Amino acid sequence: MSQQQSAAARYFLQQMDLPVWQLRNSHVFAQASTAITLPETAQLLLVSETQPQGETLVLVEKILSTMKLKAEQVVWMAPESLRQLSAHQLTWCWCALEHMPALPASLEGIKALHSCTLQRLSTDDSAKRQLWQQIKQQLTQTQQQ
Repeated sequence: MSQQQSAAARYFLQQMDLPVWQLRNSHVFAQASTAITLPETAQLLLVSETQPQGETLVLVEKILSTMKLKAEQVVWMAPESLRQLSAHQLTWCWCALEHMPALPASLEGIKALHSCTLQRLSTDDSAKRQLWQQIKQQLTQTQQQ
């Protein structure tokens, strides 16, 4: 374990009033603090509990086409990984979750969308309309700037 990781571990344990500890599985701690770097081609971050596949993948591709984006420009991420996001070139962040999480500071200033889960979105026409309204509003604001 590096000195930085060791210092972080000491800090968290002190906060929990644990003066003595033995770290097992240090690789787990190291993975949790690893920054996630996105490819430079990534324009949209899709945050959802499950990665799109099958019917939900087809839906996502249709939605992307309305945004003039290709599947290669999208990166999927689970919500628990958001805090590990490092510098990026993103334009959009789409959270397909029942509840919108607090977005990290690294995502400030990009176009944010929120919808229900992808599975529910695939069968809920009202939710699709709401998502389309958000996309339309973001695109309109971009054109006005």
